[in-house]
Amino acid sequence: MVPKYSLLSNNPFSLLIDLIFPKICFTCLSRIEDDDNFLCQGCKKELQLLPDSCCPVCGSLNTLTKENCVFCQSEKVYFDRCRSIFPYNDVVRTLIHELKYNDMTNIAGYLAEHAIKYLRSKNPFSQIDYVCPVPLHPTRRRERGYNQAAFIAKKLASHFGWDYKPDVIKRVKFTESQANLTPKQRKENVNRAFSIDRNFILYEVNILIIDDVFTTGATVNSICQLLRQHRVNNIYVLTVARA
Repeated sequence: MVPKYSLLSNNPFSLLIDLIFPKICFTCLSRIEDDDNFLCQGCKKELQLLPDSCCPVCGSLNTLTKENCVFCQSEKVYFDRCRSIFPYNDVVRTLIHELKYNDMTNIAGYLAEHAIKYLRSKNPFSQIDYVCPVPLHPTRRRERGYNQAAFIAKKLASHFGWDYKPDVIKRVKFTESQANLTPKQRKENVNRAFSIDRNFILYEVNILIIDDVFTTGATVNSICQLLRQHRVNNIYVLTVARA
């Protein structure tokens, strides 16, 4: 079976390996001719950053004020600012799916590189103290073997010199996948699903939460509501994609 991709290497046999097992684009399955490991030139063009014209709080598109934002006016928002890097199109959806469900953990580094470029160019958040991934339930963590958000969060923390704190937020209730739920069901699904580790002193700390996709915001908003009870200073959210 021809593998879906091959990793670049300084190994002298890497060229031969690429000739025998050419790198194939994850999305369209065409051959990759450049140094990218995951996407062809055409699909890479779909990795367009979301525009700056968005709600200053939640990052919703096509609005420049919180007062005109449907999300902010329909929900009690507990974070100070949320931003997403890409729209949740077919290319981004494929990358995230392969990362989450098919053990393609190298994609985490690929997405983290784009996140680093985004944060450097846009600088959407002020001082960051702790970086915390949205956690998986221990059962789900054992099934999957890793937390995709933790991979990205750890790489961002290492690059920018922030404190990586994966244990601040705990998922204490096993929840079903949010993918096929209505907004109301999503909110109910994550109700009481998280807790905050009281061993951490969070008073006046600035926290950045990392997740893969922002859809209705139910998950991150539920977490941020708990963090507010611990008198955190600023709570920021960064997701790879915005649905």
